[in-house]
Amino acid sequence: VTNRSEVRLDLVNTPSRVDGDWVQEGDAVMHLQMGTPDGAGLIVSGRLGARGRLTASLPDGFVPSDGNTFPVIEAAEVIGRFDQIQLPRLADGLRWVVDGSETGVVFRVTADLAPVAVRVLRGGSDLRIAMETALARRVRIETSPDLEVWSERLVIPSVEGYLEIQVPPEGDPVPDRYFVRVETSPVE
Repeated sequence: VTNRSEVRLDLVNTPSRVDGDWVQEGDAVMHLQMGTPDGAGLIVSGRLGARGRLTASLPDGFVPSDGNTFPVIEAAEVIGRFDQIQLPRLADGLRWVVDGSETGVVFRVTADLAPVAVRVLRGGSDLRIAMETALARRVRIETSPDLEVWSERLVIPSVEGYLEIQVPPEGDPVPDRYFVRVETSPVE
């Protein structure tokens, strides 16, 4: 299967199975209607090429709680990473954790009292920011090679819930070390 645009998968009652490989192209979107915790997911017998955007929603009326686990993707091998992951808003005090491995993706719900949780994920020259916020926030991301000169890299007008996004590289080659500043403010 090659997703070049947009695919919606309903995983509420049964897994979606793909015999062979799944390729998700850079501009493509995969929408997952998740089932209940520990329920069904997308099962790919071959490789899953992860790019583009992954969004997920919950069944109507389902309210996740601390410790819930959603195994959303299982594959023989997962290659790459989604450019952006967007998950539904959780109740105050809860946040999403995305666990990606060589063979799958699992979403977990965990208790967290921080109003905005930010993680910087970097692999090679890839810079990714993962954040979770209970209230809508405007986000500005800046980078600096030396803590003196800062370059605005990305502005997101409104984030509510979980967002994981790749920050475009700066410079050629990308410096081995640079600093990241994430500023958030309420959405007006």
